[in-house]
Amino acid sequence: MTPGTGAAADDAFRGALQDGETLTETVQVGAAAVGVTDRRLLVRQGANLRAVDLTNVRAVRRRTLQDRGRLSAALQWGGLAAVLIVARAFAPLESLVAPVEPPPDGGFDALYAAVAVLVNALRYLDEAFLAVAILSIALAGWHLVAFYRTREDVLEVTVAGGDPVRLPSPGDPTDVDRLRGAVGARSRAGTD
Repeated sequence: MTPGTGAAADDAFRGALQDGETLTETVQVGAAAVGVTDRRLLVRQGANLRAVDLTNVRAVRRRTLQDRGRLSAALQWGGLAAVLIVARAFAPLESLVAPVEPPPDGGFDALYAAVAVLVNALRYLDEAFLAVAILSIALAGWHLVAFYRTREDVLEVTVAGGDPVRLPSPGDPTDVDRLRGAVGARSRAGTD
């Protein structure tokens, strides 16, 4: 980011200045150009130009954008895995899988056969808890990795009554302070 009002700055904001408005400082932020005039903040990103009155600029700051939904999903899947592992460890399933034998002279052989099939299926409940817990841990990990990979550092200019202006984070940490100072100096000069 370099301040100035040279030829590159004139080209970036050619035709954007209003009558009587002067460009006092320009800052290059990645591929975007930010210009501070005596009245407005101008941001050129490619062919798009956004102009904001300096009185509406609330803050210039470095910010990290992140998808908190991914973090929430990771916590939920991790919680499910913990519940299943604790349930598997503390809930004895052996009593559920005791064999069911029909009485010797009772009849209802078909009913007892169906119950025996269900009891045999319950033998796999312990493994099912473990399988779903492992799957939950894998999904929690996937959401955590996605959360950290989609984080993005940006330079954000908050605007009263409008969407914030977001630019790629500048490499030099002092650039944010310089832009903040230029906007603050022009805002104070406009209110004096």
